[in-house]
Amino acid sequence: MNIRQRGDGYWELYVGKIAGKRIRKTFKTESLAKAAMKDEEKKKARLGRAAHAISDAEVMEFIRVKTELKKFDATLEDAVEFFVKYARPMGEPLKLDVLVDQVLTAKLSEGKRPRYLSQLKCSAMSLCNAGHGQRWAHEISTDDIEGWLRGQGWAPKTQNVYLTDVRTVFSWAKEKGIVTRNPAEEVKKLTLDSSEVEILSYMDCLRLLVRVTRCPSQAGKWKGEDFSPLLGYTVIGLFCGIRPEEMARLDWAEVNLDEGTVLIPGHKSKTRQRRVVDLSENALEWMALIPKEEMTGSLVPVNFRRRWDRFRRAAGFKVKAKDSRGRPWPHDAMRHTYASMHYAAHQNEYLLQAQMGHTDGQMLFRHYRAVASRRTAEAFWKIRPAKKRSL
Repeated sequence: MNIRQRGDGYWELYVGKIAGKRIRKTFKTESLAKAAMKDEEKKKARLGRAAHAISDAEVMEFIRVKTELKKFDATLEDAVEFFVKYARPMGEPLKLDVLVDQVLTAKLSEGKRPRYLSQLKCSAMSLCNAGHGQRWAHEISTDDIEGWLRGQGWAPKTQNVYLTDVRTVFSWAKEKGIVTRNPAEEVKKLTLDSSEVEILSYMDCLRLLVRVTRCPSQAGKWKGEDFSPLLGYTVIGLFCGIRPEEMARLDWAEVNLDEGTVLIPGHKSKTRQRRVVDLSENALEWMALIPKEEMTGSLVPVNFRRRWDRFRRAAGFKVKAKDSRGRPWPHDAMRHTYASMHYAAHQNEYLLQAQMGHTDGQMLFRHYRAVASRRTAEAFWKIRPAKKRSL
């Protein structure tokens, strides 16, 4: 769009092409031509806004909103970000406790195991019981979650576990359009100090094996107690390092004494990956004490929890905080003992990784290196039953 003076003294405004035709307008004076050009520019601007579905009312709204935001030193981008963060979702809003039920149902249908579902429910319901259960899920803020976590008096590791579970709940909700954001993602996990792995000593292991193979006591606190059904569980725990939750799923049919192996099928493994764990020579000698007719059905005997707690107390351990006597039972004691003794004896993290079913070899290197001495490990792998002992 431009203006030029013609030879006859008139002023010409060139508007442009419309439908392929050049549009020119003639005026007697330059001022009239310039006024017409301004009108054409305004018309073109209005047409442009219309093409982008922006009306004059919307332009006025933009000016008003921008003026209001200026009072808070905020931009339109800030306003949009805030709206997306706290807006009501497009899908049907749910109360938090209802959302938790739906997430648990969905995870169950995905084939998640009972232990996973139990932990997820425990974490999510803790948030609900902290006064948020009847609130709309999309209204739960990062501050709400952080306040709940930090106000429970939990250890840092426990806080991180609960945070991970709550992130899972809101991640599922976001995928389903129930919330527009995952408020738990903005809560930072706590930094954990590296802690020493606690293991059972040589004498601890010997005491367990002697107690589990001893005939029922005729006197004292443990009179009449027969712990022999726990021998297989104890031996496989100490000398194979299989996870307690995996042993709880195993049958005696998966223990092959002729081959000297324990098979953990994929559907019974924590990692869903099938693996075969070797039985050491001393483990096979302990297993030989178990009558063949008792090697049927589940590896874990009936009334396991009660028996296992009483057995550890009888061996001199403090199982629960309220117990008045005994040494505290270390976390995952048998598995950690196996790993430490295996690494100290063989110095082969790749073999140990395969036996334990770890996907990350660095975990073994960080936790079990130099926990047990080679001398102690050699003694551990030589713990054998007394000759002619039988159940």
